[in-house]
Amino acid sequence: MKDLLVDTGRGHGYGKADSRRFRFKHADPNDLPRLISTARCRQEGHKNINDRTNPLRKFLRANCGRPWDDVYREICAVADGRTIRGRRLRQCALSYVVPNNYDVGHNRRYGPFFVDADGTLQEEREKTEAERRAEAVYWRKRHKWKEPPRMRANPRIAVDADHWYERIEGYWFAFETKHYTCRNSREDLVEENGEVKIVRIALPDITMRVTSKKQVNGKTQKELEKRYGQTKRN
Repeated sequence: MKDLLVDTGRGHGYGKADSRRFRFKHADPNDLPRLISTARCRQEGHKNINDRTNPLRKFLRANCGRPWDDVYREICAVADGRTIRGRRLRQCALSYVVPNNYDVGHNRRYGPFFVDADGTLQEEREKTEAERRAEAVYWRKRHKWKEPPRMRANPRIAVDADHWYERIEGYWFAFETKHYTCRNSREDLVEENGEVKIVRIALPDITMRVTSKKQVNGKTQKELEKRYGQTKRN
């Protein structure tokens, strides 16, 4: 229990500091920047709490079925409330355990542990997929949530795999996809007979595709409307 919460400073869970330190450690000295900003507003990501409380959850899960008073007494025995570490550990324990089973399943509590009517520590059973769907239907009816409108696909007339027409808000547009293949290679240094030479090593080609969109003219618009009407009737 003494190592449940590691007594370290509040650091960066992720963000610019960790990735920047890794990049600078493995970068070429000639590629290092001349100036590094320390302003917080220019740093990527954000700071978050770096507490490690997974062992606390494992301890509570292993003691399910025991009286909650005895479990909390053991936590307080190793968590001194006069220290930051001990006070934080007690706060996490109280936030993970609901004092009664009245609010079990409530969305605004932490859990998933609660104190049963007889005073024993219990863990909430994980909901099944059917129970989650039933709960979602209940809250949708209670709050009178409307079903999101289903998006219909735009009418489409295909010419081939790379050319097609699509009707968007009553207007027809012509789409065309073009494929490009670019050669790819890299330079490397090779030593031959005591002399360093620059050689180019071939790499797999890069394949790209670009799709363009253009509105059709009035004549094509009428023809496509006629074809779409015939297809719709059929």
